[in-house]
Amino acid sequence: MLHRDFGLEVFLFKLYIMRSCSAVPNG
Repeated sequence: MLHRDFGLEVFLFKLYIMRSCSAVPNG
């Protein structure tokens, strides 16, 4: 696994978390 690939995975993971948090109403 290359470092750039790892960085891409982290970016996608963060994006997924952001989308999940925005999708779920968090008061």
